[in-house]
Amino acid sequence: MKLKVLGKNILAKPIELNKENEVGLVATVNNDKFKKNYGIVEFIGDEVSKVKVGDIIVFKTQELNQLEIENNKYFLIIQDDVIAIDG
Repeated sequence: MKLKVLGKNILAKPIELNKENEVGLVATVNNDKFKKNYGIVEFIGDEVSKVKVGDIIVFKTQELNQLEIENNKYFLIIQDDVIAIDG
C-alpha cells in the first residue's frame, strides 16, 4: 500500500507486547484497555520528527481514532500524544 500521511499524524498497528526486561522477567500485556496503548509505527506524516517507521510506541488513548485499511487495523495518533518510543 502506498499511503501518504500528512502533518504530525502517525498510523500505527496495534500490538501485544511480550517483552523481557533487564532482569529476565517477561511481561505479557493481555488487558484490552492497556493493550491499546502500544503500537508499531507503519506510516508517518511529513511533519513527524521524533518517531520513525518501525518504532514501537506508547501513546495516550484519549480520543483515539481507529482506521481499517485493506483489512489492517491502525491507530491514528498525533505525534504529541506519543509518550515513549522503543525503537
